[in-house]
Amino acid sequence: MFDKGVMRVKIILSRIVLSIFLLAIAGFFMPMQVVSGTTKQKNISRKRTKPIRPKKRFSLEEALKHPETVIKLDLSGKNLTALPREVLSFKSLKILVLSNNKITSLPKELAGLSKLTEIKYNSNGLKSIPDAIFTLKTLTKLDLSRNKLTVISPDISKLSNLHFLNLMKNGLSQLPKEFASLRSLSILYIAYNKFEVFPPCISKLTQLDKLNLSGNKFKVLPASIGNLSGLRYLNSQNNKIDSISPEIGRLQKLTDLNLGNNLLKYLPEKLFNIPGIRRLLLFRNRLVYLSPNITKLQNLRKLDISGNRLAAIRFDFSKMSGLQSLKLGSNPLKSLNYDFSKLVNLRLLNLTNCGLEKLPETIYSLSKLRDLDVSKNKITSLSPKISALLSLSNLKINSNKLIELPKEIIELKKLRAIYANFNKLTSLPDLLNTIPNLKLVSLRKNMFSDEEKQNIKKKYSDLRFIF
Repeated sequence: MFDKGVMRVKIILSRIVLSIFLLAIAGFFMPMQVVSGTTKQKNISRKRTKPIRPKKRFSLEEALKHPETVIKLDLSGKNLTALPREVLSFKSLKILVLSNNKITSLPKELAGLSKLTEIKYNSNGLKSIPDAIFTLKTLTKLDLSRNKLTVISPDISKLSNLHFLNLMKNGLSQLPKEFASLRSLSILYIAYNKFEVFPPCISKLTQLDKLNLSGNKFKVLPASIGNLSGLRYLNSQNNKIDSISPEIGRLQKLTDLNLGNNLLKYLPEKLFNIPGIRRLLLFRNRLVYLSPNITKLQNLRKLDISGNRLAAIRFDFSKMSGLQSLKLGSNPLKSLNYDFSKLVNLRLLNLTNCGLEKLPETIYSLSKLRDLDVSKNKITSLSPKISALLSLSNLKINSNKLIELPKEIIELKKLRAIYANFNKLTSLPDLLNTIPNLKLVSLRKNMFSDEEKQNIKKKYSDLRFIF
């Protein structure tokens, strides 16, 4: 009896404790207030007042609600002719986007935005850089592309913290000597201007990492280019360059070199002493000879020598096993009896317009090949060995003399698209729809009748055909 009594006491006490606990919780969320002798519930907000944190805002209207929190302001495409004065109150502003407007001047009070680090000021019709820009000591990124600039003020030297400058698509033909003072600059784009001579001031920017010179009228890459010892990316395509100084070999950190669409007949041997080059683009030049020393570029992954005047390839593919992309198209190659099988990591191969009547047998051993383009040749058939190209995803055989596709093509389980336009095809392999990843078959300008086209579409209704 005594034990039962103790047990009852414990149960009662536990219930009392639980009731007190529940009342405490209820009181926390819905505190009670006694008014005039009656009990009423009063909604009392216990939410903590959170400090307003800086946010990226993209419209002026939203930014004005909390001007002290604005980090980024996007006013692009607003047809503005002047900077709204309200912007000057955004003291936390770091990024200002003014692209695609008609703002040709900026107020001197812009200097008050002491945290501003980036301005995108492209496509505004600028003929000169507003002086207010040069007062922004904290600026690190400045985009002035697609304007009408013809000169750059010497005051550009005041932007000592600038590390990115885009001057593409203006009317510039020279840079001031003070430009050399931009010692923090690591990325410079002066593409598609009117430069004919390499600006001497650029050669003093030894800290440059990326330099885009494309789309100008340069005829020479001078010896001073070798001073840019930190350069990793150099784009000089679409110029009139017919000579490159051997000093380019001093760019020992270079990994990406684009010399496409120029007037080069030869390359300096010192170029092949740059060990880190991974991408070398030489398309649409006038190269008649490519040194076997190109195989010294052991890190080369992409090589484009298409559209030149090479009658032969004189380098050993076995020494270029790391190559992943190779474009040889549109060269007057007399023969393609090369051992492609050594290119064990090749993903893309372009042999367009090479006068081929059949594919070299060694191509069929490229088990990692994903993209094969042999368009604009004289190929009449593809070997059954094509089934060995187990990774092939895109097959382009346009403008040849094919009468049929090999039945073994259905074994290419990763094949996604076949482009066989401008051939003489009259039939297709059976079971084409068993290729699990095949989505598109383009067969324009072949020998199919209208009735055959309709029958093919019905037979392979789950595939997309273009006739």
